Amino acid sequence: MVDSPSRDGIVPTVSRGESNLPAQRLRVALDLFELGETMLRQRLRRARPAATDAEIEEAVAAWRTERSGAEHGDAPGPSRSWPLG
Repeated sequence: MVDSPSRDGIVPTVSRGESNLPAQRLRVALDLFELGETMLRQRLRRARPAATDAEIEEAVAAWRTERSGAEHGDAPGPSRSWPLG
């Protein structure tokens, strides 16, 4: 069973009884991304209580594009062009 954080506030999981179809795994990944954005918004609201909704959304958009500390991706090692060859 896949639970959506946006509907239930539950971390998404895929039970062992289900087949791990690529679509299910993608849905879990997208749900986790959505949950991460929700958590970021909450952290920004605590850090900036006077910020407007537009300012919070601007900060979230900046986080998506800038990724401080992961400018070249999340993997360790030197950057490589894609596809690897």
